[in-house]
Amino acid sequence: MSNAKSNVIANAKSVLEKEYTLSPYARFLNQHGMYSAALFYKNLNETLERRGARAIRYRLEEASVPEYVDGQALFAHHNYCIRDDVADDDQQGYGCSVSFDGMCIVEEDKFVRLYEFAKTEQEKNIVKSVLTNARNMYSDASTVRYLHYGTHNVIDFEYILKNGFCGYRDKILKALEEATDEETIQFQQAMLDTVEGIMNYVERYRSKLKQALNQSIGDTTKLQRLVNVLEQVPLNPPTNFYEAYVTMDAAMYFSDCFEPGRIDALLYPYYAKDLAEGKTTKEEAIALIRELFADIEQRAGHPGATHATIGGTKVDGTADYNELTEVCIIAI
Repeated sequence: MSNAKSNVIANAKSVLEKEYTLSPYARFLNQHGMYSAALFYKNLNETLERRGARAIRYRLEEASVPEYVDGQALFAHHNYCIRDDVADDDQQGYGCSVSFDGMCIVEEDKFVRLYEFAKTEQEKNIVKSVLTNARNMYSDASTVRYLHYGTHNVIDFEYILKNGFCGYRDKILKALEEATDEETIQFQQAMLDTVEGIMNYVERYRSKLKQALNQSIGDTTKLQRLVNVLEQVPLNPPTNFYEAYVTMDAAMYFSDCFEPGRIDALLYPYYAKDLAEGKTTKEEAIALIRELFADIEQRAGHPGATHATIGGTKVDGTADYNELTEVCIIAI
């Protein structure tokens, strides 16, 4: 595959080192420490998806990863979310950055201070244009305007459980190889930036948990188990019940959408196999599902709406419940 189609960069921020490739907007914003915004404005001729994903990858690569909470079985505790600020971005406080939604956000009272540092009419016009663009993003219809915890989506858990994030990357690379039109190429490049950012985040998180394990005293059984599991998932497909459980939680974490959908049907094949082989118990399953539901409750607050469906019927009208359906009811 040609380099023109793939991402051949070590990390998103390295793009800013080659000033001759940057638009005047990006050079100006980069000069004043607004890195995510500079990445968003690198090339104004690109699609919004391409521009936004480059900034999202930067945030994923630079954001602080969660701390381990004692006794945690989940991928991440509700004290932590993917929307934490990036300390490296906008250190001078000009109020311009790109969010995890790929939206360029400007705090106008802070950003207008840049007029004082604009040396040319072009730079003054850049400040004005960035302000105008940011206003338009929130005046036009967009999903972000209506975001309020419940996003009323359920993730494609079937795909992530079957393929892991590495599977997503392989799918994107194949699509890039086959793409011929520029719009498709840019969309797939945007998806590649996003998934590579997620993979970087997972690797940094696993490394941090390993350090915590080496420094821990007392019972480290659960932490050791989570560290071991993160060697496999969510980058690769799960092979057992606990790995599948962590994969589902990780997928919800990275999408900031804590809606487990048909959790009993999704996790049942892994649960049934481990139960039959004596690798898990009903009691352990109840404890894990209860921890997940409690974590979702804390994230959503009250009142809140979370989409989870257990039991029900198949297309042919036959029952579609299993032993894990009962586990979920007990956990609730």
